Amino acid sequence: MGYKKEQSYKSEINECLKQKILELLLKGVYQPTIREKLKIDLDEYNRIKNELIKEGKISLAQINISIQEKRKRDKEKVYHYLLAGYSHREITSNIENTNLRSVQRMINELVNEGRITADQIKEYRHEEEREIKKYILRMLKEGYTHQEIADLDVNGYLTESNVRRYKNILVSEGLITEKQIERAKSIRKLFKDKERKIVKIEQYDESILRLFKLGFMQKQIVEILGLSNYYVKSRKDILYMRKQISDRKIEDAKNEKENNAKKRRRAIDEAMQEGGQLDLGVFNDHIEYCKAESKIGEVKNEDIRLLAETIVHNPELMTLENIGCIVTIYTRKNNPKLAIRFLNGCMCIMGESEEEKKQILDRAKKEIEHNMKKREAARLLNLGYMPLGNIADETGLRIKEVLELKGKTNNTVERQYQIEAR
Repeated sequence: MGYKKEQSYKSEINECLKQKILELLLKGVYQPTIREKLKIDLDEYNRIKNELIKEGKISLAQINISIQEKRKRDKEKVYHYLLAGYSHREITSNIENTNLRSVQRMINELVNEGRITADQIKEYRHEEEREIKKYILRMLKEGYTHQEIADLDVNGYLTESNVRRYKNILVSEGLITEKQIERAKSIRKLFKDKERKIVKIEQYDESILRLFKLGFMQKQIVEILGLSNYYVKSRKDILYMRKQISDRKIEDAKNEKENNAKKRRRAIDEAMQEGGQLDLGVFNDHIEYCKAESKIGEVKNEDIRLLAETIVHNPELMTLENIGCIVTIYTRKNNPKLAIRFLNGCMCIMGESEEEKKQILDRAKKEIEHNMKKREAARLLNLGYMPLGNIADETGLRIKEVLELKGKTNNTVERQYQIEAR
């Protein structure tokens, strides 16, 4: 049995390796790069490549065409990077699945073809150097640190050590002094501290931002989160200040609210029906959307059904937070039986290692069942013809609980369960 498992495991590894090699060959990646990337020797590479050819998954002609196409694309990229002033090493790091020797060959070809000259390459590089120095000088004067200057570089190839080197050049050229740099940093820190106090992140900021992005309006967010209109308005202003949201974005999200909900439904449904990869970001957005919709009484039955089925069929989604959300929505919609059915489904799927979670769900299920009994007892009391003992027997409640319910009017009882449902 152990031998069979080991063979099966080796077979899975081999298939996985074959798939990766096939993908790289179809992208036109050279054999040495594939071997280096996957950490395999030449014999293993040749064995797997021959297997792929025998199985008809690829041919030598396809491999050659893919290599030629990739080389043509890479050569154009090299040309444009040279025009932008990139060095050979920077070009290599920006082109996937290539090496310095290959880049140098392509540069030589471009020079031989007369598309670019060695002098032009130097000139472009010097121009780029001037632009880099100009950018770093401006950022140093504004008080940014070396790491911040590297992180904010739009070209994405500056590092902290590069910035430090350029800074030393700028200082040696007399364009800025160390004292000016430190003073600029101090002034920027003062402004940042002041800004931090103004836009201090508060408990509900993330929820408010997410609801705006899901297409909800300010009044609805007030109701959904149970906050004051003044508070939501003040936090919205802070989100504006942080440039996390704008009037235009809010309006667009509102107009596309239903369309976006349809897209999420379709994506979740397709993943469920066709056994595809479920996008967790889409699922999380939709469960937040439905949670919010349920609080303003607009959640659709198809949404809650879809989310419940998705959770039951995907163990990684079976968190207490997700389960609690579905149960709460069912309760708000006065569907306690569906809530119980959903809880039963979750508990059936859970393994032995999740005993603690099962116990929590079992307690929730018993509480819902108990509330159902109280609701039924209240209904029978309102009819006014059954003795208290019979109502207790009929619902499974204690006489004391029925007596407590008897002292309340119909409206009070109904209102109590509406509050409990929330």
